[in-house]
Amino acid sequence: MHLIGSFPHMSLRDLATKHGPDLMLLHLGTVPTLVVSSSRMAQVILRTHDRVFASRQQSAITDILFYGATDVAFSPYGDYWRQIKKIVTTNLLTIKKIRSYSQTRQQEVRLVMAKIVEKATTHMAVDLTELLSCYTNNMVCHAMSGMFFCEEGRNQLFKELIEINSSLLGGFNIEDYFPSLARLPVVRRLLYAKAYDVKKRWDQLLDKLIDDHSSKHRSSLLDNNDVESDFIDVLLSIQQEYGLTKDNIKANLAIMFEAGTDTSFIELEYAMAELMQKPQMMAKLQAEVRGVVSKGQEIVTEEHLGRMPYLKAVIKETLRLHPAAPLLAPHVSVVDCNVEGYTIPSGTRVIVNAWAIARDPSYWENAEEFMPERFLSNTMADYNGNNFNFLPFGTGRRICPGINFAITTIEIMLASLVYRFDWKLFTSRIDMTETFGATIHLKEKLFLEASTTPTMSCSDLLLAMMCPLILLLIIFRCYAYATRSGGMLSRVPSPPGRLPVIGHMHLISSLPHKSLHDLATKHGPDLMLLHLGAVPTLVVSSARTAEAILRTHDMTVCLPDILLYGATDVAFSPYGDYWRQIKKIVTMNLLTIKKVHSYGQTRQQEVRLVMAKIVEEAATHMAIDLTELLSCYSNNMVCHAVSGKFFREEGRNQLFKELIEINSSLLGGFNLEDYFPSLARLPVVRRLLCAKAYHVKRRWDQLLDQLIDDHASKRRSSMLDNNDEESDFIDVLLSIQQEYGLTKDNIKANLVVMFEAGTDTSYIELEYAMAELIQKPQLMAKLQAEVRGVVPKGQEIVTEEQLGRMPYLKVVIKETLRLHPAAPLLVPHVSMVDCNVEGYTIPSGTRVIVNAWAIARDPSYWENAEEFMPERFLSNTMAGYNGNNFNFLPFGTGRRICPGMNFAIATIEVMLASLVYRFDWKLPIDQAANGGIDMTETFGITIHLKEKLLLVPHLP
Repeated sequence: MHLIGSFPHMSLRDLATKHGPDLMLLHLGTVPTLVVSSSRMAQVILRTHDRVFASRQQSAITDILFYGATDVAFSPYGDYWRQIKKIVTTNLLTIKKIRSYSQTRQQEVRLVMAKIVEKATTHMAVDLTELLSCYTNNMVCHAMSGMFFCEEGRNQLFKELIEINSSLLGGFNIEDYFPSLARLPVVRRLLYAKAYDVKKRWDQLLDKLIDDHSSKHRSSLLDNNDVESDFIDVLLSIQQEYGLTKDNIKANLAIMFEAGTDTSFIELEYAMAELMQKPQMMAKLQAEVRGVVSKGQEIVTEEHLGRMPYLKAVIKETLRLHPAAPLLAPHVSVVDCNVEGYTIPSGTRVIVNAWAIARDPSYWENAEEFMPERFLSNTMADYNGNNFNFLPFGTGRRICPGINFAITTIEIMLASLVYRFDWKLFTSRIDMTETFGATIHLKEKLFLEASTTPTMSCSDLLLAMMCPLILLLIIFRCYAYATRSGGMLSRVPSPPGRLPVIGHMHLISSLPHKSLHDLATKHGPDLMLLHLGAVPTLVVSSARTAEAILRTHDMTVCLPDILLYGATDVAFSPYGDYWRQIKKIVTMNLLTIKKVHSYGQTRQQEVRLVMAKIVEEAATHMAIDLTELLSCYSNNMVCHAVSGKFFREEGRNQLFKELIEINSSLLGGFNLEDYFPSLARLPVVRRLLCAKAYHVKRRWDQLLDQLIDDHASKRRSSMLDNNDEESDFIDVLLSIQQEYGLTKDNIKANLVVMFEAGTDTSYIELEYAMAELIQKPQLMAKLQAEVRGVVPKGQEIVTEEQLGRMPYLKVVIKETLRLHPAAPLLVPHVSMVDCNVEGYTIPSGTRVIVNAWAIARDPSYWENAEEFMPERFLSNTMAGYNGNNFNFLPFGTGRRICPGMNFAIATIEVMLASLVYRFDWKLPIDQAANGGIDMTETFGITIHLKEKLLLVPHLP
């Protein structure tokens, strides 16, 4: 054993060269092991004596990870293995089946190309390892389960499970060398704790997938509809015929996830790494691909691949030099046999060093060199194991059944990468250092710089050439419109310094609410006119004018038609019959006080989880990331209310957060159509501007379609079984869908806006409240005294029944919302008709922005307006959340008031009370020494602290 280094395939090759170039015996611990290092001996073992050596070595690791080793890869040779191999080769991995996933491959390639284009435009490095891993993950996951784990946010969980499996299968396992010792119960428990733990996690993932498919399968039978035929569907459809248990199904899914993911992405990574070091070969491949594929086409299609012999040779050469599994999975002899004059007893382990055979200089010219051309003339070297000098997928009975799936996945992606982009090294050289496990791969990630090749169509090119002229015409038109509107608004105060085309845009900083406040103070404290691009915009900065706009003229304003499933959500839908209907649904069915109260147990459960995490950290006296904890808490509350699920349990929380952040940046960032709407309507401009929005909408579609379809399927089952479903928002919307004539897009629109609005407000206000309290120790002490006076000592968390006896808690939250409203600028309103406001004529189509942040800091109403003083609300009982006091509008007012305020306040109160009840809080030492918390903010559709809030908890 001491002769085997950290790269066993290399150590075994070096030993074999000296001591047994064909066949070599090693004693690895107490296990005699034959090492095969030549093609001649491999043919004897794997063809002549294929049946004798067709079994696998049994181990506790494979038993644990693959449910008694009942998978197609590790199952011992016999009737069961023959049956499961037949199922896999004739039902799951047929050529016809693989071709059926062509559209999915095209879709996934497009997504990867779009991500690379984003990086290419900014000249940033592309993490090809991550992109290619996600691509192969998605392909395998979709084939297995009909789902994309990257889009569901489970990709991180999935990758983690694959990596742990790989480390367990490829690492040092004592039973491989001392099997008797490993059988001792105490040793077994210690050695395999990690394997049992990862198996539990696989169980949770696979049970959920299989149960979901079983439910759909039953529904489809009842509805006489065909179920989409992914691998789980196929296995369930033949389960009774072949007598498969659920564990048999899980075993084969687990091995396919494991084997299918690694091989493809590893070979793609190695191919790109080799081509980058051989520019002439990269150029030759690009010339071939670009010669076959028409210029301007978005991606390569699978029909093109048959005319690319050099592409196929590049892939074969990559597999020769860098087989993902350099040592084929060990074979075991089932009976005594004679091999080349040597008697091999039954139970002998045999390792075939495919890596060494593929670099044998007696067969391969310049064996260590990357030379794809060798395969242009060597037509005998295929993937089927007929040429024993080239065994990247094994051979004989135990050949990998997923060859065609892997090669198709690799070919289409590699062709598209070299067709769409030219590539440069991001660093001076590629580090080809490898790391060994169940597979071998590059130790460091592969970062390259991409530059796009032109793919613009003729019509787009013509439009692009005409753009300067069109731009001038539109600017003239917009300016003429703004001048006409400006005539009606000419009496409204407006700051000087208006520039041609952009108007007052140069006066607005990265924190617009502050810029608008400063401008209004000088030029229009009640109402101020700004020309933002071609759009005249009124800025309201006083409570009196806000009341005139939002109460007196509430009927004559509406919200703009922003692209969110046709703006059919409750927040952005234009005023009219549809909006009145959807608001009624939301306020009467989804966000009633009774409904919000019904989530009390969920809030308690989530608060307990947060408290438990903080207790763990408190024992270490280290700072905790409150931003992350509170964000996760509010995410979970919204997700559970909307869908009945905690996305953290399904691994989707990362995806969910990413989609929320992108939505926030799109809705709150610079959008050309907000300033030059006519220009933004040009098709070529719209395509360029809205590409990211359309991309994120597709990702929302996949997430929401899955959630809605799951709920619809369960509803059908529950109706048939006469059981009631848990009434989350999706259930409610589906139950009233026909009554109100809602489309699926109407439902999705309202789910998106609830995810978006519901998540941010709660955690942002909790973060600001803790930031303010930690800087005002006397206020923190006062709040803690109140909460600890109401809640008996020793209670785990505050209950919602106790919150009614905490008036100071409520005013702390109000003061936080006054100083730090999550949405400092209310969502813009638009006048539908001409109207008169405070003596000014406001033409239809005028945009109105209400600066709620400025109003809440107006020193003419608020004493010490810039100070955090919760006590001010103890005497001011008129300042509620309902928008009746126009000096305090954290949730807006009138018809467009936020319908989720009760949900938000309930979410905030119980968490803030529990945080100050369970713990005493301090600033981290370095932060305290540097002047305290950095209250610098960043602006999007909401405003929040730029830096994460780190605090040190102590148990009182």
